Amino acid sequence: MEFRRIRRGRWQWKLAGEFSEAGPELFALWEDPRRDFRARLARRENTESWFEFKNLHPQLPALLWLRLKEYSEFDALNFFWRSFPLQKSWKVSRRLSPVTDAVARPLAYGWMWKDLRIQTEALLFEARPHFSPLGIFLKDNFSEPAPRYSPEDRRELLSQLIVSLRELFSRNLSLPWECGLAELECKLEPDRLKLFFPRPERIRESKPGRLRLPDFLAWLCLELRPHLSTAYLIRFLHQFLAAEAVLPSELEPLLKKIFLSSELILEKRIRKAEKGFWGKRFPFFWFELKGARVFLRFPVDQNQALELIPSLGLLSRRREKVRVRKIGKKELVECDLTAIPGGKGKEHRVSSAFFFSVRLTLENLPHQAPLLGVESPREDYLIYEPLSASSLALNEYLARLLADELSGRSWDRKFLLRLAGLLLRLHERGLVYEDPRGDELWVE
Repeated sequence: MEFRRIRRGRWQWKLAGEFSEAGPELFALWEDPRRDFRARLARRENTESWFEFKNLHPQLPALLWLRLKEYSEFDALNFFWRSFPLQKSWKVSRRLSPVTDAVARPLAYGWMWKDLRIQTEALLFEARPHFSPLGIFLKDNFSEPAPRYSPEDRRELLSQLIVSLRELFSRNLSLPWECGLAELECKLEPDRLKLFFPRPERIRESKPGRLRLPDFLAWLCLELRPHLSTAYLIRFLHQFLAAEAVLPSELEPLLKKIFLSSELILEKRIRKAEKGFWGKRFPFFWFELKGARVFLRFPVDQNQALELIPSLGLLSRRREKVRVRKIGKKELVECDLTAIPGGKGKEHRVSSAFFFSVRLTLENLPHQAPLLGVESPREDYLIYEPLSASSLALNEYLARLLADELSGRSWDRKFLLRLAGLLLRLHERGLVYEDPRGDELWVE
């Protein structure tokens, strides 16, 4: 696929062969879409914005997406010896879009120089509307207690998912072990489930025959575990392996290898997340403030948190809820506030809460995530995400079940198995809950 270069002031552009002519007004729109009414902000992630355009030019598709990414002077140093993300996405998209519809067709790539460094990147490509993250699709259609489809329909969805994933495997395309299902989007069509890579720069291309089936399925097994029940997960693996013509005698050793590789990926993710927590990487951040350490979790608004900290002691003594503002949200969220008295053996309780929240999230273990924490010599404070309105303390829930039984109504005793399974999984992962009382465990 050929392209031509154009220089416009500090901007340089590469235009794809299908569309090699563009007027000055189009370049001005792509370089600064925020000031044009024709550009709609579709999503924003940290320093990257996605804009949507309609009917810009007869030679262009009717619907376009533009990724605009800005860099600080420190970011430029990080990419000094390798490709910038959108530059890599341009190269990968040009190479893969003719052979698979999982990658959108790129149309233009541009970058702006400032003081001998790249300040802004822009990537224009054909839009893929009505796609949603694969994890959200699976949660909506497979998660209990009220999935959208019947068991027969869900088995059909699972078969379509296997067909689409096998197509990626046959083309030696996968995602790195640190990526999740958010990097893979899907759209349900009458005859198939289409998959789409929104960020082609994160695709891992293997040489023919080098992408191993256990590694591919180990990553999928780890990502599908939060959304599929054990029965559906085993069904998924059996159908995938059967479609790959795996012999029955090879099935059990291959499944053991897949589960072992999945646990190894999880351990690598945990180690990386632990380093990221202490390195103040997204979504966690902590800093010193007047002799105390303050811990924040995205998307808590930092300015509002600084205003809130001096009043935490008073709010704790009054046993009041705390209203927290999240970035991008207008309404404040009522959250739970916990005070931890200082003293010997009470050190680092706040940092431990944030540290273990990282691990519990990766382990797919449900917990009340901390949003804001303060470690001080006298007293520590933790602000947690609010529980859902349908949540009940375990002792209250069991009391209701007992009342139902005394009234002659039956109740589902499988709940006790699920509770025992949660505690067993904690112990298997080397985690022990110090005080598992009825008001410390909640059910939803």
